[in-house]
Amino acid sequence: MENENVYVYGGRSYTYGEMITIGRQHRSKKYWGKRGAGIGLMAAGGTGLTVDIPLFITYLNFDYDPLDSIKYTYLAFIIIFSIMFILGIIFFSISFAAPSDEDALYYAHVYLSKVEARNQRMESRSGVNQLAKYKKLLDSGAITQEEYEAKKRELL
Repeated sequence: MENENVYVYGGRSYTYGEMITIGRQHRSKKYWGKRGAGIGLMAAGGTGLTVDIPLFITYLNFDYDPLDSIKYTYLAFIIIFSIMFILGIIFFSISFAAPSDEDALYYAHVYLSKVEARNQRMESRSGVNQLAKYKKLLDSGAITQEEYEAKKRELL
């Protein structure tokens, strides 16, 4: 159920501001993988650059031909590691970008719908478990058939 400023999930009302906050928090959790990828790419790229740049500079000082292939290999590695480092920065930065209010509201709806569905599943399971306990009590003669039927209607 929605009003202009109130959203209801699981019997609890949320204001527009609360929904935006929930949506931003939920989105933030979803982006931890991108943060990790960004950090990994920056670490790998940075490590590769710190190793390969000095080696490349060292090999530039040699003038004979057999080392030309090594020079170009190190140059290729420097380019690759630079790209990795830059992609890492981009992934890491994107993961912290705040979503628009519309996107945050969408993420809040998705998150709260999942929570509500999970709670309903848990309630239905607990009702079934209680019903099984009452069935055992009925079978043992501790409660009457009428009491069992009343509990069954109440739980289901």
